[in-house]
Amino acid sequence: MAVPNTFATATSAIPLANLDANFAYYDAAYSISSTTITFLGAVNIGTGAVTIGNGTFSLNQTTAAINLGTSQTTSAITMGGTAGTGAILLGRSTGAQTVSLAGGATTSGTTKTVNIGTAGVSGSTTTINIGSAVAGSLGTINLQSNTTVAAGYTFTLGAGTAALPPIKFTAGVLDTTPEAGAWNYDGNVFYANNDLTSGRGLVAVSQIFRLTADGAAIGPTIANIFGATSGKSLDTSTFYEVEYCVQFTKTTAGTVTFTMTFSNAPIFNTASYNGSPVGGVGTVGAPQTAAIVKSTATAGALPATGSLTTGVNHYYTIKAVFQANATTGGTINLQATSSAGTITPLAGSYYKITRLPSANTGSFV
Repeated sequence: MAVPNTFATATSAIPLANLDANFAYYDAAYSISSTTITFLGAVNIGTGAVTIGNGTFSLNQTTAAINLGTSQTTSAITMGGTAGTGAILLGRSTGAQTVSLAGGATTSGTTKTVNIGTAGVSGSTTTINIGSAVAGSLGTINLQSNTTVAAGYTFTLGAGTAALPPIKFTAGVLDTTPEAGAWNYDGNVFYANNDLTSGRGLVAVSQIFRLTADGAAIGPTIANIFGATSGKSLDTSTFYEVEYCVQFTKTTAGTVTFTMTFSNAPIFNTASYNGSPVGGVGTVGAPQTAAIVKSTATAGALPATGSLTTGVNHYYTIKAVFQANATTGGTINLQATSSAGTITPLAGSYYKITRLPSANTGSFV
């Protein structure tokens, strides 16, 4: 039976028997529009150019295999026009169902590339959602590799831009039962789990400020050791750990007082220092040590050092744990005061500040 390539609007279904029982028999281009077309058997589409639109197109046999472009080794399957805005649903069933997009390469030595969301134009935004967003639903996303192969898949992240990082974690609730190998981010700090015995652990993220050249001489009045723009902004009620490593020379023998200066009084500040002997790093003698405990002062001054020898290098490590102000986090600076003369901070001096969890982290007995 001769069948035209284009079917006009129909008032009744066209039986497949009238199409020689196999629509794919024809290699010419077919255009079906403005009607409802229902295929109820095994359907092969893609041996020729096929355009279907302006109506409802159903491939809905409950057990039928639906093949698109299976008879052509280089066939391209396009779903959705270049300017289309409608939704394309694959596997919309709410029942148990497996939907496969491009199975693995079927011949040894071949490579299959699966592209998802790779097209676009400059200035456009592509959002790729994987997994259910319905409250109360659960899901597992597996990035799999054959367990008999030593190396798994390689995931290459984009280089990112000034506005878009290569990878970003969304803050969420920590899992109730920690799992080995899991990562979490609660909006305050990162956590990782090495094993089940140790429990959840802190992934330390530190900011570092370092002098790349000798600083200006400061003193004898109080001044910033690391310069005018070396302060660190703090978040309210947040716990921090800070370590200062300070190298300096002294002009005129005398004591030095280190002060942790907060713009807003901390909830508490406990700090200590450990320094070279009063004769400098080139001498053997008693180290200089002192501390303050649970200070709430905006000027957290540690006890003064002994009288330090002039013209030699001195080295001090100052460590502190504190909780920032509950209303306004403010800023913190390390400052120094000399009883006489000045000190010159040396290149290589630095400080490192790390945000801490708000509660104990890990499994303890």
